[in-house]
Amino acid sequence: MIATAMAIGTGLASIYGAIKGNQARKKAEELYEKQYQEAEDYRNREMAQDTLQRADSQALLRQVERNNKEYLDALENDAIRSGATSEAKVAAARKAQDAYADVASNLAAAGQQRKDAIDANWQQQKLQRDNMRIANLTDTTAIQNMVSGMGAAASAMGTLYTNPSKQNDALKKSAELSKEIDNLLTL
Repeated sequence: MIATAMAIGTGLASIYGAIKGNQARKKAEELYEKQYQEAEDYRNREMAQDTLQRADSQALLRQVERNNKEYLDALENDAIRSGATSEAKVAAARKAQDAYADVASNLAAAGQQRKDAIDANWQQQKLQRDNMRIANLTDTTAIQNMVSGMGAAASAMGTLYTNPSKQNDALKKSAELSKEIDNLLTL
């Protein structure tokens, strides 16, 4: 009798543990969804951003413009003193514009490399999160424990009663318990 009661208790404990395991799996799935959305939002923000409009890019372009202006002012002063031709002035201005264009082009290229790295990192993290999600969803340990616990509890309840009609009552109670567990698992 005591052994039977212990078997029922063990079975019920397995069922309870399985229910808690399933609840933990559902919480992990919710956390996965939250992390996935945050990572995707970050990636989308970074991918949509214009590299040349970033504050650091704008600061660098302003510095190049200032340097070009100082360079052209110095050239103008030298041209006045040395009597340089207008062609020399145009060539110097063209050189300054080319320097600005090179910096802008290099910034755009660096920005694309940054976006490529962000995308590759996001793809790698997505793969890892998806693999963890699959592992979480395919982990059937909690369900196996629950089924095992239900079997042990039903068996123990059956041995409590030697009368066949009482065994049927025990099996009915086990079936009711199974339905309650199914309801808990769908929460």
